[in-house]
Amino acid sequence: MVGYKKALFIYNPKSGNREVASELSKIVNKFMKNNIILTVIRLDSAVYDKLSDLMLSLDYDFIIGSGGDGSISTIASNILRSNIQKPYAVIGSGTCNNFASNINMKPALYRAIEQISKQKTSNVDIGCLDSGQVFLSSLAVGIFAETSFETNSDLKEWLGPLAYYLQGITKLSNIKADRFVIKTESEIIEETAYMVLALNGNNVGSMTGILDNQVDLKDGLFEIIIVKEVQNPIDIANLLMQVARGEDFTKNSFIRVVKASTFEIDSDNRDLAVSLDGEKGPSLPLKVSVKREALNVIVG
Repeated sequence: MVGYKKALFIYNPKSGNREVASELSKIVNKFMKNNIILTVIRLDSAVYDKLSDLMLSLDYDFIIGSGGDGSISTIASNILRSNIQKPYAVIGSGTCNNFASNINMKPALYRAIEQISKQKTSNVDIGCLDSGQVFLSSLAVGIFAETSFETNSDLKEWLGPLAYYLQGITKLSNIKADRFVIKTESEIIEETAYMVLALNGNNVGSMTGILDNQVDLKDGLFEIIIVKEVQNPIDIANLLMQVARGEDFTKNSFIRVVKASTFEIDSDNRDLAVSLDGEKGPSLPLKVSVKREALNVIVG
């Protein structure tokens, strides 16, 4: 007799090009052919507050989240808050899908389903703010941080990651550096900079393969990238071009990379934008700790 697994499938119908919503019947059938029966939850404003209760009350073997990085992170936050120990699989269906890329999930929908069906799991680190918020892939502070949540959704759907480059270029005319203080467990860094990124993975926004093979998703450390002030704004324009071409930009003299398991970020300008996994985050100052191997995920 065939043994079936049960999965809670939580999807954002408005993510990306809305492929998952339009293909939902085929998705259910594809999983069923792989001996996985889905209970489907449509993620919308009426469901967000009930998500933890649904996760705790329904019967399933693992959870599948489908959406952009913000939706994927929201589902993960509820899993962690509810202390659910069952594996979490993701289908990246947003514009950039950084977390899905970081755990080697295929961007093609049905290939990702095949990967999920193999049930290969690993534990990965997460970032925890003292406010209780969590992030999976990225925290960004500074000049381009708001690009991910300010970029027009129709433009993102039409142009994909290119939309972020275009939005970033519009910021160059009034780019301004601010004084940052970054405290880690081993040092205090004071820099005049445009932006500070904290990453667990090689992808953020529209930037892919940032740190080559330097990143371990379960080492208890996040990589902090500081984009320091330059004398010639053309250097920042060139940086964006390097990003667009997928080149390693961390070798530039105005880029500094450090690793830390706990860190604080503050600035003289407390109005700077903050993003968590591409969504609008809290205000400065920030206190962050890395929770090692806290999330059990299905990987590619």
